[in-house]
Amino acid sequence: RFIVSSSSSGRLRGGGGRKVLWYFIIIFSCPSSPSHYIVGLITGGLELVWISGVRPSVV
Repeated sequence: RFIVSSSSSGRLRGGGGRKVLWYFIIIFSCPSSPSHYIVGLITGGLELVWISGVRPSVV
């Protein structure tokens, strides 16, 4: 279980990092629209909480 969970956590980290970069691109490309900024913060925050919640369970 440890090997499978650790590999899945690595995938979540990589995917989350790419999504965060994509959110930053959207925010910087559309600075005049607050909706993109709010959506980016909410989705990014949820992913950070999800990743941080997965790490303790893996360890």
